[in-house]
Amino acid sequence: MNTIQIILTIIIVCLGFPIGLLIAHFTKEELKPGKPWFIVIIISCIIMIILAFFFFTGDNLVFIIATLVFILLIPRAALIKLKKKRRK
Repeated sequence: MNTIQIILTIIIVCLGFPIGLLIAHFTKEELKPGKPWFIVIIISCIIMIILAFFFFTGDNLVFIIATLVFILLIPRAALIKLKKKRRK
């Protein structure tokens, strides 16, 4: 991967958290019923990231892990939004 691809990958991965907050903002009524599924998604992504280290190498590994981290950040942001909502 060249430098531009790495920078774009990092930027896209970092957008997972704000996108998760945005989705949580517009779907407030579905946060509480969806909490168990958010936890399942987070655990699944962590397991798949660990497995990716064993089955992929090089650019494929970077792409797979970046995708999984992006997916992981979206439900994580929703869970943070849910915790803040309970405190109020």
